[in-house]
Amino acid sequence: MRGFGSSLEQISNKLLSAEAAVEVVKPGHRVFVGTASASPFSLVEALERRKPTPPDVELFYFLTTGLGPLWVEQQSAYHHRCFFVGSESRALVQSGQAEYVPISLTQIPYLTANGRIRTDVAFVQVSPPDAHGFVSLGITVAIATSVLRYAKTIVAEVNPFMPRTLGDTFIHVDRIDRFVRVERPLVEYAHQPADKVTERIARYVAEIIEDGATLQVDLGRIPNETLKHLHNRRDLGIHSNVITDPIQDLIEQGVITGRHKTLHPGKIVTSTCLGSHRLYEFLHDNALFEFRPIEYVADPEVVARNYKMASLTQAFAIDLTGAVCADQFHGDGPGISSSLAK
Repeated sequence: MRGFGSSLEQISNKLLSAEAAVEVVKPGHRVFVGTASASPFSLVEALERRKPTPPDVELFYFLTTGLGPLWVEQQSAYHHRCFFVGSESRALVQSGQAEYVPISLTQIPYLTANGRIRTDVAFVQVSPPDAHGFVSLGITVAIATSVLRYAKTIVAEVNPFMPRTLGDTFIHVDRIDRFVRVERPLVEYAHQPADKVTERIARYVAEIIEDGATLQVDLGRIPNETLKHLHNRRDLGIHSNVITDPIQDLIEQGVITGRHKTLHPGKIVTSTCLGSHRLYEFLHDNALFEFRPIEYVADPEVVARNYKMASLTQAFAIDLTGAVCADQFHGDGPGISSSLAK
């Protein structure tokens, strides 16, 4: 664990309890909730317990991790709008309390810029500030960069367990209005164990991945199981919206080098990390990784500049027109789970 050191001196005048920090949320506000394992649990918990509940408040987010138990144990007091139906938002969507918005995440910067997506308050989790007053968004940039650019108020949990990642991840403390000090291990994220069918499909897929290919690896058991069968490949590269634990294994085995990448050679370009504490520690101050916003990582023109680009994406169904269902099918999501560190 990395401590706070003297970094809190830079934000001492903005430090509040979670209960006091969420008082900034007023009736009618639209509140962004940070993504995946960087979801700001303490802030959301404090907002859910706030009495009286401010009316007409909406929480919106891409994907959360670790907040599911909170919304199961006590029904959320607010309406939700999500851009992905993960395991934590599935029950909310099915009950009608959450609205699923089927949208390409690359469109969100345009919608935040023109005001179609309004952010009155943004809840995020960040690393402690460095000597120059910059905090890092850590293990996920995703849609946060564009949202924070136009957010009227930013409230951040500052957590020494959040790794300082490199790339387009930094925001100065002057831009953040309120801080809440937390010391909590990040939520770990693991796929469900692969069954025999999943493993067989993964082996077939692995066979067609060529040496020197650049990979995009989506969430889902099959894409991540496929990575486990690439140990005999050479000089693979990664340009992926998300990275998980098998990526670190392949780096340590010398399989992933990025040597033949034509865009960001030698770098692993990603937007979000979901994995174990081992992987989170590996990311800290590691110049091998370059975190970029999702609108860059998933831009078709950017993706097309990569040599031998191969996308490992799990689909649930394909209709007769060729449309692919990749998010959920008959209520089933991508088969992923999370656990709060004890």
